[in-house]
Amino acid sequence: MICVFPTSPMTARTTAPTIRKAGCRSRRCARPSQRAFAEGRALPAPRLYGFPTNRSQARTIDIDAPALVAMMKDDGVDAAVFVPNCPVCHQCAALAARAVEAAGVPTVMMAAAKDIAEHVGAPRVVFSDVPLGMAAGRAHDRDAQALTLELALRLLETAPAPRVTLSSPCRFSDDPAWKGDYMNVARLPPEEIARRRAENDAQKAVAAQLREGLGQN
Repeated sequence: MICVFPTSPMTARTTAPTIRKAGCRSRRCARPSQRAFAEGRALPAPRLYGFPTNRSQARTIDIDAPALVAMMKDDGVDAAVFVPNCPVCHQCAALAARAVEAAGVPTVMMAAAKDIAEHVGAPRVVFSDVPLGMAAGRAHDRDAQALTLELALRLLETAPAPRVTLSSPCRFSDDPAWKGDYMNVARLPPEEIARRRAENDAQKAVAAQLREGLGQN
């Protein structure tokens, strides 16, 4: 069985006992995986985990990662695919992948931030030259997502040594100029910065309400 681990800033302050475990009763829960599941190359694990994104490496290593390993053992997971989002997500996912590997479960991480994944020491990495948030393939591009998963499964099967990085041919654009424009506040007008700040504040308020509802600080 294979389990997919997305990480998200929305879970940044969850505690280890509340690492999210969503039921995975349908193949629809992991759309890029449909083809692999249909071909019998992989079977979905009973749960889909959302791993806490935390800037504290100590917390990730000492609390969250061991809790994740315990849950995976309960579910009988044979392999794990990590799909980080933001830069801190890449750090946490790489640290968690190392812990999972140490427990005897092979892992692979889809990454958009190659430098972070390699610096932290993720055991296996599929790197796509795309913006953060698209590590599993470009948004709305099913072919790119299917290829990214195919490369991840292939790396799980064939990696010749630890800490291997496989570069995907998938790119956000053939013109590298997007890297200078993407999320570059120096190129945004003040009113757009203000709009995005207000939107971010609203999202953080929703996250705070969710945490309060779960009894978290």
